Amino acid sequence: MQIFSFLEEQSIVCFSGKINIIKINDKSSIGVFYFQDGKLVNARFLDFWGLKAFLELIDHIEKLSDFDYILEPEIIGPEMVKIIRPINKLKDLVAESKTLKKDLDNQRPPDNIKLMIRPEVFDSEEEFSPLEFKLLCTLSDYTLVKDIYRQNDMLEHEITKCLISLRKKNAVKVVEKK
Repeated sequence: MQIFSFLEEQSIVCFSGKINIIKINDKSSIGVFYFQDGKLVNARFLDFWGLKAFLELIDHIEKLSDFDYILEPEIIGPEMVKIIRPINKLKDLVAESKTLKKDLDNQRPPDNIKLMIRPEVFDSEEEFSPLEFKLLCTLSDYTLVKDIYRQNDMLEHEITKCLISLRKKNAVKVVEKK
């Protein structure tokens, strides 16, 4: 993974600032890594920030054949710190996330399915994990599977596992396929 060599270099030189990842052909921004004193502390990809943005950005970069980066030294304040892991641990997390995503890929619902929370679940004594509750909150605003994955800041494999669990608990139902 070429990008990790570059990120490790920035860690070694104690870089502080933004690393803007851009497409070579049109110079448009793909995402940003934020470093503070050589530590990767945040990332932005599309509307995501933090760990999910980091994982999605790495995944996107690996699929590209032509990208470049622009180093923008600046002071990164403590409010920007969302990721507190060394680069080598993040590298392990990327590998683990890819494995989990691959394992659950065939169980991920299609993007065009519309889901709905079963109202009676709130009258039951069913217990929900914090991640399941977080997903239920997203489901209260977004019903299309594509939007649920896009709008929730949980990792993709976490969303898939929660959707499976919520279906088993009979907390959500498929309303329609678009």
